[in-house]
Amino acid sequence: MRIVLFATLLFWASSSWAQTPVDSLQQDSLPAATEAERFQKLGDSLKIKWRYALSKNKWAKLDTSLHYMHDFAWGWAEESWTQNYGNLGHWGTPVFAKTWQYEEKELGPRLGAGEHLDRYRLRPKQLRIYEVENDKALTNLYYSQINLKNLALKAELAQQYNKQLYYGIQYSVLSQRGYFNSLSSQHRDLGLQLHYQKANYKGSLFVVSSSQNQSENGGLQDSVLQGLSNDFLETAETSLNEGDNDSPRQENRFLELLYRQNWKNWEHQLHYQEEQFKFFDNNLATDSSFYGPLQVNNRGLRMAMQQQLIQNQLSYQLADIQLFLGHRFQAITQEPLPLEQLNSVFAAANYQGQNLSASGQVLFGDQTLDYQLKLRYERPLSKGLAVAAWGQMQQFRPSFLEQKAYLSGQEIWNNDFGQSQEANLGLGLSWKGQEGSLKAQYFLRQNPIIYNLNGQSEQLNSSLSLLQAELQQSFHYKGFYSKTRLVGQLQVGEEKYWPLPQGQLQQKLYFKGKYFRNASWQLGFRLRYQTAFYAQAYAPTWNQFYLQDQQLLQFYPQLDAFAVLKVYRFRIGLNYQNISYFWENQNYFSSYQYAEANNWLRLSVLWQLFD
Repeated sequence: MRIVLFATLLFWASSSWAQTPVDSLQQDSLPAATEAERFQKLGDSLKIKWRYALSKNKWAKLDTSLHYMHDFAWGWAEESWTQNYGNLGHWGTPVFAKTWQYEEKELGPRLGAGEHLDRYRLRPKQLRIYEVENDKALTNLYYSQINLKNLALKAELAQQYNKQLYYGIQYSVLSQRGYFNSLSSQHRDLGLQLHYQKANYKGSLFVVSSSQNQSENGGLQDSVLQGLSNDFLETAETSLNEGDNDSPRQENRFLELLYRQNWKNWEHQLHYQEEQFKFFDNNLATDSSFYGPLQVNNRGLRMAMQQQLIQNQLSYQLADIQLFLGHRFQAITQEPLPLEQLNSVFAAANYQGQNLSASGQVLFGDQTLDYQLKLRYERPLSKGLAVAAWGQMQQFRPSFLEQKAYLSGQEIWNNDFGQSQEANLGLGLSWKGQEGSLKAQYFLRQNPIIYNLNGQSEQLNSSLSLLQAELQQSFHYKGFYSKTRLVGQLQVGEEKYWPLPQGQLQQKLYFKGKYFRNASWQLGFRLRYQTAFYAQAYAPTWNQFYLQDQQLLQFYPQLDAFAVLKVYRFRIGLNYQNISYFWENQNYFSSYQYAEANNWLRLSVLWQLFD
């Protein structure tokens, strides 16, 4: 019965998704709950623990609190990333940093065309395994919608079938429409895992398939960003591209196969990855202004890149140290260039102690050395205080897109960039009781590659620096709860090359209570604000954000409301976004020339089933 229900929901979601006319083409985001809420059962009688299948971290208890329903945060990646990134006005679109974070680059050659969509994409490292009391089968179902053209579904099915065999399935579908006609996003992810264990042998197989489709109209092609007044989704017209969903479009396709086997202290991994990026426009604007400085014709445009990767890795666990050694083969092409075949070797080491962790990785190939180094120290102090210090740095080569770009066989740029370096130093202090934390960080980017005012890649022969402070504080009294997040950012040097808001505020206030033993509710508000900055423009041709100095975007405080209810393992939530529109009476531009829908009501449900 559980499998039939699971299949029926997936079929229904896929059918609803197909109604959107763009058919030619993870820790997940659960917010951290307080200790009391995390372990409070409220009718959940089964003990459930989880961890990532490729991780050696300890098991964690499954979060059954209502925090997940406070907001719509899509993706299988990490917690609370929605606080740190902006998008093109609706979910599923490429994201850009508002709160800067140090992000590890893929060492060695990489395409560079689909990186801004990575946070929506399912990866093998995000596949979860669950430990359920009495080895019962677990089904997690999450569904959210505004209307039938704006829906999302996430589903997990997992079971320890017997002592030797464990299986898991993760599936998601996201279909969202933007403020303007022809602006839509459609994503699908499917992850399969199989684990077999007998005696000293452990074997695992992972299969992940992802597709990401974007339809564009280029946003508002006007320097005047005020005056729009339509009240809901996909109702605003523009005078540029009105080709419904025929122009222009992006396609991203990913396929990953990973086989892992363990024998005593040894582990072997064989990893295959295929990545495709395509952009095409068959209905060009007559004045070509959509493409800015690019010279185009009326026959259409096409840009395509593809990469295939095979990686062979061997590791050995020696007490608290794990050593890695491996080889990587890559075949990369961009139309109309010939296929490039590249070989690389890499080595790495990880150390995990009680308070200290360290890791290092080097990769050599194509006469270039890339590396990553990380060090972190944590120490508990008295009275619930804890302190942490960390440092990390990396050196990486340019992506293929940053080096060369072609449209319909026409060369747009051909660069000879060198490597870039990034570093991050940080100090942190946390406290319990009324939980809170304070972090201070320094970021350095040496010889960074940016996309300039013309939308083309450029390497700076200088360094950029950033100072950042972040304060988070929770407060609760009886049934009243508050959570505040303050961020300050100060660019040192050429601010124009690193546009970020200097201040951000996120404030959440809510009340919680119980109807009876197995039911609870929460009702609250969420306020978001950021200071003005020159938010980046977007080039759909390359799926890249680039600098603009035409408009200093001003942001008014956004006020949202939510109401959530939990009965046993069933959770339901209502979210009303941007109540502020009723008195501000103007559109909210999340990025340059891209407006959000003025306000909307979203219904979400989350249900756990067991056999």
